[in-house]
Amino acid sequence: MGELSEKLVSQILEYRDILSSNEVMENIKDKAQMVFPIKEYVEPTKTEKLKHNQRKWHAKNHY
Repeated sequence: MGELSEKLVSQILEYRDILSSNEVMENIKDKAQMVFPIKEYVEPTKTEKLKHNQRKWHAKNHY
């Protein structure tokens, strides 16, 4: 039983080393970028902020 768990641990560590290598991570990130393109954060305009605050205020004070 001890030998088996040692083998498993060594395999897990080996796979972890392979996965943590930059090359693999970059590849995964590139693939993820294709599926989920990252949207740039756009600062909300003043009118958008006001509308949002008005909605929040209205919801909060709605009896």
